[in-house]
Amino acid sequence: FCGHSYTEEIDEMPEEITGITVANVAGVYTGRPYTITVEGTQSGDIVQYALKNDTDVVYRMEQPEMVNAGTYEVWYKVMRVGFQAFTGSVKVEIARVNPQYTVPQNLKGTSGTTLASIELPDGFLWQTDQATKLSKEGYNKFYVIYIPEDQVNYQPVKDIEVSVEV
Repeated sequence: FCGHSYTEEIDEMPEEITGITVANVAGVYTGRPYTITVEGTQSGDIVQYALKNDTDVVYRMEQPEMVNAGTYEVWYKVMRVGFQAFTGSVKVEIARVNPQYTVPQNLKGTSGTTLASIELPDGFLWQTDQATKLSKEGYNKFYVIYIPEDQVNYQPVKDIEVSVEV
């Protein structure tokens, strides 16, 4: 190099963003959307969100709609001028809840027939074997299951005691 100094320019990678935290979210179905909270952002930061699906991740400025019961994987990206983007993901778990229902009333059957002969209101099924013969006169206790119309957000309810007049 004959006395000449040689300096090589090195492209420096931008600094990484630090101090960002996001917690998993767990709750029950309420009919209202759940959101995630990105902590540690600074003024001027841009936060984008995406839902993980089978094909790809498309980031948007708005948080995804997470209303229905289920498990969601939410990706987030924090962008800051002069820094590498910070990315991560969290889970949002929304549990199904017990539905509201009215216990069937005024159920009547005839001695010698089976439970299957007694019509239940919509959404209810016999939990007690439908082949059970009605023999004892008076009021008898049996069990039904309530199956809600919306099975995504509401779970079936078992062991509902009903009274049948024979």
